[in-house]
Amino acid sequence: TSTSTSTSTSTGPQSKTASDDDNDDDGMTIIQRIPCHLSDILPRLVDTSHVLVTIPATIGEDDEGGLGAVFDAVVQGLKPGCWLGLISTTGVYGNYDGDWVTEESECRPQADTTASQFLEYEAAWCRRATKHGHHLSIFRCAGIYGPTRSALHTVFQKGVLASTPNSDNGNDNDKATMYLTNRIHEHDLAASVVASMNMLLLDEKDNPLPACAIYNLADNQPESRSVVLEYACNLLKNINVPLETRSSMAKETSVRSRRRRTDQKRVSNQKMKDLLLPHLLYPTYKEGLEEILNDPASPWQQN
Repeated sequence: TSTSTSTSTSTGPQSKTASDDDNDDDGMTIIQRIPCHLSDILPRLVDTSHVLVTIPATIGEDDEGGLGAVFDAVVQGLKPGCWLGLISTTGVYGNYDGDWVTEESECRPQADTTASQFLEYEAAWCRRATKHGHHLSIFRCAGIYGPTRSALHTVFQKGVLASTPNSDNGNDNDKATMYLTNRIHEHDLAASVVASMNMLLLDEKDNPLPACAIYNLADNQPESRSVVLEYACNLLKNINVPLETRSSMAKETSVRSRRRRTDQKRVSNQKMKDLLLPHLLYPTYKEGLEEILNDPASPWQQN
């Protein structure tokens, strides 16, 4: 039986990783699939204590490669009591009309969407963990951004409207940018995952791990996309980066852009801060974008 590993690489029109609101770069994350065999993987599991699953639900259980059966075999090959991690999305909550959601909130994604697939994916992994005596941490991620994908990259690549991002000039695309989005810097995401991994190393008698734990991974400040893009624009202008001015932008018609208009919520990260990461390195989009701005590898620094 064959399976595949996956790595996030650049942007393009292929399979996309999990994250609600996604990032402010309209590209999709490519999933590079590398063929391998269970016979290569299973012997390595004997001394494995932690397994992090980043394969998105869209190429998960019912994938033509039979990944559901592969996942079962991998979990069975581990010694009981291992840590399993699953990257999911805050999109599973669906629309809350701008209200706050926590890990206890009802999940109500629209049927037959990527978000509904992720909710089913979470349930399948929780069943596996419970059946085989493992500890599963589900990470529901907000929009992921970092040094290679952010609002700065969007503004630099696409330019800016002649009117201000917050002006209501009747353009549907402008109105869409006003809706709330949630995000997390990839550094804080990774630090939260590692903190969860480290829980397994603690004395379980004093700190028993649940069979299935859920964490929202988001920063401290939900904000409208227009505000974030305007802040990115001003940062680039302050260091004299020339930006193309456009009279109009192409109307966004992707599933992601439609979800921005229909799924409105503020994602609470209180549980993440209480149990995993008390102090975020990038507590809001401002600190994150300011750090990315000065990255010598960024495209605007190359000009």
